[in-house]
Amino acid sequence: MTETLLIVARAIHFAASIGLAGLLCFTVFIAQPKVLVGAFGRLAWASLLLVLATGFAWFLAETASMGGKTPSLTLLGTVLLQTRFGGIFGLRLGLATVVAIALLLPGNRGRWAALVGSTALLGALAWVGHGADDQGADGVFHLSADFIHLLAAGAWIGGLIPLGLLLSRAIADYERNGIEAAHRAVRRFSALGIAAVGALLATGVINTLYLVGSIAALIGTSYGQLLLVKIALFVALVGLATFNREVLTPRLISRRSQVGDVLRKLRRNSFLEAGLGLGVLCIVGLLGTMVPGAHQQPLWPLPFRFSAAVLADPSQGGTVWVALASVAVGIALAGASFMFRRLWGALVVLWLVIIAFLLPSLTLLTVNAYPTTYFRSPTGYTAAAIAAGASTYATYCAICHGATGHGDGPAAANLTDKPADLAASHIYSHPDGDLFWWIGHGIAGTPMPGFDGVLDETARWNLLDFIHANADGLRAHDGTPAQAPDFAIECPDIGVTSLRALRGRIVHMVFAGPGTAARLPALNALDPLVVNVVVAARAPGRPFCAATGDDLAIAYAFFLPERARGIADAEFVIDDRGWLRAAWQPLLDNGWWDVDSLEHEIAEIRAQPVTVSPRPAGHAH
Repeated sequence: MTETLLIVARAIHFAASIGLAGLLCFTVFIAQPKVLVGAFGRLAWASLLLVLATGFAWFLAETASMGGKTPSLTLLGTVLLQTRFGGIFGLRLGLATVVAIALLLPGNRGRWAALVGSTALLGALAWVGHGADDQGADGVFHLSADFIHLLAAGAWIGGLIPLGLLLSRAIADYERNGIEAAHRAVRRFSALGIAAVGALLATGVINTLYLVGSIAALIGTSYGQLLLVKIALFVALVGLATFNREVLTPRLISRRSQVGDVLRKLRRNSFLEAGLGLGVLCIVGLLGTMVPGAHQQPLWPLPFRFSAAVLADPSQGGTVWVALASVAVGIALAGASFMFRRLWGALVVLWLVIIAFLLPSLTLLTVNAYPTTYFRSPTGYTAAAIAAGASTYATYCAICHGATGHGDGPAAANLTDKPADLAASHIYSHPDGDLFWWIGHGIAGTPMPGFDGVLDETARWNLLDFIHANADGLRAHDGTPAQAPDFAIECPDIGVTSLRALRGRIVHMVFAGPGTAARLPALNALDPLVVNVVVAARAPGRPFCAATGDDLAIAYAFFLPERARGIADAEFVIDDRGWLRAAWQPLLDNGWWDVDSLEHEIAEIRAQPVTVSPRPAGHAH
């Protein structure tokens, strides 16, 4: 009940705020016929009262949602005085008071004051939207886009009702007073609408990039799908507005005998646009209560997805490039057919032939996809997740894929198809979501079974982290940078933190062993900007940071040249972007590296940063 009230109150509040600002914008910049002054005034007061009523309903519903119960006076006061939402509510209440006072003032001064107040009242809604949650420069940019988006909606959609009223008056007395005033108002509003539509398009794209972020989230999440409905309504709005501007408005002058009919059509379309705009605002009211698509796992609805990998294939890439170029030529021919009407038939036939002949080649740009193809791992690629995945792998997977993932497990010899080599480079060409699907549902036509009924989602993501760590570790031995698994760290100066939180600083890890006690004093001479982390059962004391847990030993052993030798006294250097760049094992290196050698290695890492991700986008955390 509370959620329904919240959605309804938000939708009506947005509509009333936009209607109030649009009406006042219309009376200042478009027209204010004397015969409609009273009607416009009553509409303004009705909109303002609706803003206040729905504002209070929104505040009560939001407070109840925060507290999980019927709001008390104490809770209402806490929300009003100690939350951003409450602060914006108080500010907008003050602005509504300013608008009310301005509406009582006579003449242009009152109209301008009311316009400024209503514009601020509408724009302040940006601070209760998703854009206000972003921080830094992104937050300012996103919030500014929201602000402009609201003002543009107010100028255009909010002006449709007063335009319809003006057209109704023009229909009633056009024979007596002519249609010049109506024609002038329609042209002015059309010009304002063009500017507003441009602003709405630009800021809408910005908001979509922030709140949805990808095509997968746009068509694969409830937020994105609802946004698509909003976009469809917007397209219909623009279509009606374009018809009004390009077809109906010129007829007011060119077809004097049909003026009444044209005015009625313009009025009808204005109210239709207003109805579509109300639909858009209802969706806005619902979207504001939902988790943005960028923060949902998108369920991909199509059995295929597009991939540009074939373009780099010498055997097939050329064919696809030719097909793409031909399609571009075909589109150009289609455009030319509208300019050269005499050649229309021949150009269209040629275009269709080109498309029909080469379109099959474009299917090479598609690959199989699954509902989870665009899922993102929620684990954060931590040492704990990798260790848990290693246990799951040993229980369910090693029998076929082998202890190190090379497809050489004890059961592999009895299978008609050899199990996949999970340490080979092909593992990087599959998105995490595809691998996640195969683990759960198996692979058709192969002996790979599905473990959906055995492994929950967390276990499957942990298993994927193990597979990636295992493959990364094998390549790290050859000098390929690998992403360092995240883990908790406690430092004397900053308290509990994590490896990820230390991005920007080089981290030097030492796993406690027989040589650790003798090694630590020498590390005091290292560059103070290097964070020394000692992994041991007991904290080593100042100035070293400490980490504990068997998970760390399991996860980081994958990145050692000789895993079986153990991790005691091993050392790792992780650069300021989280890439594991160097590892040492005392038994293989015939003793410790001296501090000078370590500092030289760190200096080389700083001088040669990783500028391109060594792993594809599907394997990102």
